[in-house]
Amino acid sequence: SSSSSSSSSSNWKQFYTDSCIEKERDYWDPVWVQKVVDVWQLTPELTDKLYELAHRLSDVKCHMKYRPDVIVRYLKARPNDIDEAEAWFRRMLEDWKGNRDGIFDHYDPPRLFFSCCPSGLLTGLDRENDAILVDRRGQQDLDTILDNYTEEDILMHFTWRSEFMIEGPWRKIYEEREQRPVGRILMIQDLKGLSRKHFTKKMLDLFGRIVKLSQSMYPENVKKIIIIRAPAIFRICWNVCKHLFRPKVQKKMIICGSNYQQILEKYVDPKHLPSCFHPEGQGTLMKPFMFKGLDEE
Repeated sequence: SSSSSSSSSSNWKQFYTDSCIEKERDYWDPVWVQKVVDVWQLTPELTDKLYELAHRLSDVKCHMKYRPDVIVRYLKARPNDIDEAEAWFRRMLEDWKGNRDGIFDHYDPPRLFFSCCPSGLLTGLDRENDAILVDRRGQQDLDTILDNYTEEDILMHFTWRSEFMIEGPWRKIYEEREQRPVGRILMIQDLKGLSRKHFTKKMLDLFGRIVKLSQSMYPENVKKIIIIRAPAIFRICWNVCKHLFRPKVQKKMIICGSNYQQILEKYVDPKHLPSCFHPEGQGTLMKPFMFKGLDEE
């Protein structure tokens, strides 16, 4: 019943106020949880489900991922199936026990990845005050990467980048400055330079593994994917790759034509964009994503 649900939610809120360990207390403070609710635009029903899901996961509350801003991602991915949301979160924690545990301590991303796979967070935010990830996929030199590293090395680097977007040192700076949790990220995919060399069987197999990892381990990490400067070959290749993306992810994609600057302006103040994307652009990269060629045409 509605009153029963309200009572249960109240009890769970009291549970976190009274018993959470000190380092988690700030994140489960009702004021901070409400900010998570606001950022993710949760309905009262989903807010109750967030507390219920957190209660179910209370046996792992000492884990660094046990925060409302992380748990909510799994809830939003499965809003109508809290059992699956819980199972999904637990699968993530099991995988975390491997190479992801303490990744910022034991993994130092090779500089070659930044030059051959130019991708990184901008220092500016979008119009909703969310972070912006620029991925210059058309400039990727995966041949050089594959000559020097294994596919597992590449997946590890992708994992590091994905973890950085949620757990990197910038998160606490953002939380302090914006007084709100990190939400979903706006991704700008620049495909200028894309060619047949990016679509060999080996490249497509690797791309498929990266997409699978992204969708299974990092749900609701990205709110919108704006694809710009795509050459004609993209249409052919998209038909080959489209099936890799879940329908919900496909709905987040905006494939721009020649009017891409106007579309970018809708989501981002031009001054925060790289100058190669917009004539008013002054955007810079957040450390450590200091790859060369951010502004190169």
